[in-house]
Amino acid sequence: MKIDPNKRLFVADICNTLFNINTTFGFIDFYLKQRKSYVRSVAFRFLVAKWSPLFYILIIANKLSGKDWHKKMALRLLKGEAKSDLYQEAEKFYTNKLCHLQIEPCYRLLEQAQQNGEKIVLLSSSIDPVVYGISKAIGAEYSSTEIAYDKERCAGFVLRELSGNKDKILSDFSGFSSITVMTDNFSDKRLLEKAHIRYVVLNHPGDRKKWRGLEANFIEL
Repeated sequence: MKIDPNKRLFVADICNTLFNINTTFGFIDFYLKQRKSYVRSVAFRFLVAKWSPLFYILIIANKLSGKDWHKKMALRLLKGEAKSDLYQEAEKFYTNKLCHLQIEPCYRLLEQAQQNGEKIVLLSSSIDPVVYGISKAIGAEYSSTEIAYDKERCAGFVLRELSGNKDKILSDFSGFSSITVMTDNFSDKRLLEKAHIRYVVLNHPGDRKKWRGLEANFIEL
């Protein structure tokens, strides 16, 4: 494989790395409000609000099954929505909300990489409309968790989950002399191990312990 010394790759996670929000949940909340789907908006709050007993029941279900039941059930609230509507609203979500929730030290690193001519790729377990909207706004390529669609309408479940599998996507990008990865997710450890330059985002003081043994630049928030 020929390595081009002028080709450099910058790979970034999104949620709690570039933006201080769970972008899948943030988008679903935004979308349902934009569509004035009040019943579904209330149902969504019961899924994700810490005052809701259902929130804690699903936490137990997550631990027992190894699945993200909050995400699975939240996506059901989008069932039947047109793919085109989801993508259009995702662009508005970025403009109206996400751009105000940037995590400055991380976002500056991404902007510096762009200015230096590095190829920017977003690898996120957030859903495809959201990651599409962000990548379009900042001029990046992306790979994301993909919603299943039936006749161009949301089927209400995930077709492909990217969480824990980002290192496999990285193999699609070859010939780079330098690969930088920035993330806060421990599930991205294999991805980080393939990078030449590593940035690990620490959202909580105790997070550093779980990264013991990994050589990286730590960004404490």
